Amino acid sequence: MFSWTQEMVDFMQAAADRTEYYPKLAQLLAEKLSDASHICDAGCGIGSLSLELAKYFDRVTAADRSPEAMAALRSSIEKRKVGNIDCLTADLTAFAPEEKFDAMVFCFFGRTEQILTIAKKQCRGRFAIIKKNYSFHRFSLEKHRLSDETADDCQTILEERGIPFSREDRVFECGQPFESIGQAMRFFELYDRGDAGLRTEDAVRRQLVLTDDPEFPYYLPKKKEIGMFILNTEDLP
Repeated sequence: MFSWTQEMVDFMQAAADRTEYYPKLAQLLAEKLSDASHICDAGCGIGSLSLELAKYFDRVTAADRSPEAMAALRSSIEKRKVGNIDCLTADLTAFAPEEKFDAMVFCFFGRTEQILTIAKKQCRGRFAIIKKNYSFHRFSLEKHRLSDETADDCQTILEERGIPFSREDRVFECGQPFESIGQAMRFFELYDRGDAGLRTEDAVRRQLVLTDDPEFPYYLPKKKEIGMFILNTEDLP
């Protein structure tokens, strides 16, 4: 199981607070799943998307199997005084809700076949699958091919199984702010999957731009390309 550290939480929280990725993604999902009242954010991590979805839906169940991630989300809920998010620490592959969710969001969650199985058991309406629409790791100094399932892979599976869907591709700015060059170096130590010998301070500096934010004067600009699929559980075999 993936294990969150406080350092990872802090990096992701800083990015979530200073980019428009999660607000824009939540708005798009709200438009696509507008008939839902209770939505589940499956594999929510520290809940950055859940917090934004809570602005559009009556009730959000934020589900993740990581206690560390759930602790970070509870802290954010308390800080923001959000009252319509339920935190669920559970492995969704083995979870059975008392009542099916109106809608579900699977954002960078698992494999397509796994998602379809969970959605059929736990959702009674439409659900969204969001996949990476890129093939190389975003935070490596050299090109490093991902082994993750892409949006095109997902589409191929859905078409082979004859499952109706709509697809929409989007590109959002979703980079990483830093308090210092030292913090940027540490970030690349954690997330760069390439040759450590290429991870010099000069190489990292070349990736960054200066900002007007005195707290986070350095920024790593990165685009996040996604493919969003909207499906209906009624169409699942």
